[in-house]
Amino acid sequence: MPTFEEIIASLPDANIEDLDKERKETYGLKELNALSQDFGTKPCALVLGAGVSIDAGAPTWEALVSSLMLRALSDKLNITDDKLRALSELFASTLPGSPIVRARYIQGEMQPIDFRNSIRNELYRNTDITRSELLLKLAWLCTDHKFIAQGAGIREILTYNFDVLFEETLAGLGTAVEVTRPFETASPGLCIHHVHGQLPRRPEPDEWIVLSESDYHNQYATPHAWSNVVQLSAFSQRVCIFVGLSFDDPNLRRLLEMASPRRNGSPQKSRHYAFLRQTDPTAMSNRFSLKWSTAGRPSTKQIEKFNARANWMALLTDKARESALDELGIKAVWYKKHAELPGLISSLTFGHWLKEALSGLAEKRAAGAHLHI
Repeated sequence: MPTFEEIIASLPDANIEDLDKERKETYGLKELNALSQDFGTKPCALVLGAGVSIDAGAPTWEALVSSLMLRALSDKLNITDDKLRALSELFASTLPGSPIVRARYIQGEMQPIDFRNSIRNELYRNTDITRSELLLKLAWLCTDHKFIAQGAGIREILTYNFDVLFEETLAGLGTAVEVTRPFETASPGLCIHHVHGQLPRRPEPDEWIVLSESDYHNQYATPHAWSNVVQLSAFSQRVCIFVGLSFDDPNLRRLLEMASPRRNGSPQKSRHYAFLRQTDPTAMSNRFSLKWSTAGRPSTKQIEKFNARANWMALLTDKARESALDELGIKAVWYKKHAELPGLISSLTFGHWLKEALSGLAEKRAAGAHLHI
């Protein structure tokens, strides 16, 4: 592992002199303004990922899989909870692959109904929709009838979450939403598609979910599966607004690639938008076990030099993410902290109407000036 001094020496000062300008260009408001304009003039789909439910207290994928591991082991071993948790963490660290691969091992150790009910229990254990400003702002976004009457705004919702927290938030605003079923004809009103299945608070007949590796393999092997058809339809016909997704889902990336106009050599620009958090330079640096080779406390100048290079590396990381998403037809809308996201969501409607008001004012002024002449 390199030292701090080696990192500093590897990037000359001249290479990062334009960092501030480049960062402002990358993290500017251009994409947000373009999204606000598209939201007010085109039919859109809201696409929700785990980050939205996490804001209301739902577990991350890693935490969910770890909890399922705990439950699977508890059914086999008669030991105390504290020892069971330690064993679960150790066992999880020895299993290879991503969470979806580990979920396959767990799924094989449990009965299907027990597997789903264990997930259900973890999903709703600590959730509270009233503490999520993000859920509320997203729900308001779906209820702006001014846009809907013009054929714009949110026309449908796709969610990769099993929970029904967003439906509950909409219901709290008095907004009816239809939860679609595989290959059933949806009504003309607002509908939500649980493309990875859903687990309401109480069990329902014919429940299904996509969580483990085998579930994803089934999606690949069945191109005309309902969830694939729904996603392709939205990606091809709507302006999609992605919130709370990491874009690690291999099937999602495959479908986006299939729907991208660039796949057929079209020069058409990206049509979708994704809200993404900027890479945090400090968090990125903390992931590496870097040390100062010189004895004693480093000078202020040394620390400033390293921080500048950490910022550069974070910017480079985000540019790579941005470029990869652009190939899939998605423009990145960056934000620094999660606390900023609800305000950015609200700005979509406000920004569009503000533009219209200013445009109308400019026209009136121009007309007045013309009449005066």
